[in-house]
Amino acid sequence: MLHDAVLLIGFGGPNSAEEILPFLTNVLRGRPVSPGRIEEVAGHYELMGGRSPYNELTVRQAEGLKRILKREGPDLPVYVGMKNWHPLFGEVLEQMARDGVKCALGIILAPHQGEASWGRYQVAMKEVQADFAFRMGETAAEIKYCEPWFDHPLFVEAAADKLRCKMDKVRFARKDRIKFFFTAHSV
Repeated sequence: MLHDAVLLIGFGGPNSAEEILPFLTNVLRGRPVSPGRIEEVAGHYELMGGRSPYNELTVRQAEGLKRILKREGPDLPVYVGMKNWHPLFGEVLEQMARDGVKCALGIILAPHQGEASWGRYQVAMKEVQADFAFRMGETAAEIKYCEPWFDHPLFVEAAADKLRCKMDKVRFARKDRIKFFFTAHSV
């Protein structure tokens, strides 16, 4: 089946200070996490202005991809679905059904492939698709996932370029001895 849409798949994040605790409750459901740790993570979001920039950045990526697809083809609609915050997978699947989408190319926005990212996203999407079918009495759009892209030469080049641009702002005793640079994401 040919793709008739693109679905950008991400983690999600709170858009305001009022959304921080409901968001964290959703992310942590079923996991034993101490209230102190939840408060600590909520404080990290508060230090960033009470919100995550993730959703806004993802929507901007979707808009940019729509423009490119319109200009270069194929002219497909681009949707955003988040595992942990709005627009949630179920919300976007309902919108896609209203729009007549049958098969979407799913692009998981985490470049690293692993159980905590790709595995959980795909399992969560299958669960939401099954729930959709049960509630709506129809099959949700099929999602065909693109291949992992963590080692795509253009991604590696973009990440290396971003690092080169920031190296002058990082304090090192001796920059000439740096062979590896590690990063991690978290709030």
